Amino acid sequence: MQTLELIRESKLHALIPECSANRRLEASGVVAQDSHFIIIFDNLGQVARVAASCLPSDGNGWLGERDAVAGLEDLTYCARHQRFYGLIEAVRVTADTYHAELVEYDHQFVPLERHRLPFAFASDNKGFEGLTVIHRAGHDYVLALCEGNRCQGGLAGKQKGHGRIQVFQRVTQGWQHVHTIKLPKVVRFTDYASLDIRDGQVAVLSQQSSQVWLGTLDPANWEFVDAGMVWDLPRDAKGETTYCHAEGISWMAFDQFVVVSDKRKRGTPKRCTAKDQSVHMFQMP
Repeated sequence: MQTLELIRESKLHALIPECSANRRLEASGVVAQDSHFIIIFDNLGQVARVAASCLPSDGNGWLGERDAVAGLEDLTYCARHQRFYGLIEAVRVTADTYHAELVEYDHQFVPLERHRLPFAFASDNKGFEGLTVIHRAGHDYVLALCEGNRCQGGLAGKQKGHGRIQVFQRVTQGWQHVHTIKLPKVVRFTDYASLDIRDGQVAVLSQQSSQVWLGTLDPANWEFVDAGMVWDLPRDAKGETTYCHAEGISWMAFDQFVVVSDKRKRGTPKRCTAKDQSVHMFQMP
């Protein structure tokens, strides 16, 4: 197993102007865009814009309204339509089924449209966690990453080696489910937290495993060309996990990406506090 190298990192409170250190910043997704990172939070309606230097900057601040839709799990950007797509994990549809929803935003993070993704889950806390968008053969597609193995919760969702990505095509009235992509069996993650694709290169982040899988997608067949490779997020001197709450990932370059971390949860080791509520830049050595 190889380990990613840390380039730079910072606590989000230190980057966002007038942001109290007591404010909960439960980062859940990120998009690397030009010289900035756009960061969403699953407990806030507003979105943070911070410099890609991970340093304080006059351009850092908030986008959107404070009372906007909260609870976004991941974020992606469609350059073709100049829109952000935010992912709501699961919304109740019937008494025992839930569907994720996609919210479209403009550059100032004003909501424009909202559509349901037609794929059923049995609970509201084990739905989609990762999201990316691609354009192929004249059509737009979003690829949504299931949090649990086999897209399930409970014990079935913890059976490693069964990661799934669901593919949806844009149609007149929203999105249509068209395919299921199976991650290679070597991707033995306990959970799946975020997804990004750049020029066919796929990055899948796991929070509980504190690892990133990198592979290559052939979109013509919706299949991976090989088994790819799993990389560790850096460990401490004892080999223990320190990036315990990594939630979002986005490519910056062909060998670099940015990751954002949620707030440390109760019951997790105190060592995890050092990296929580933060933005991190990594590269392949």
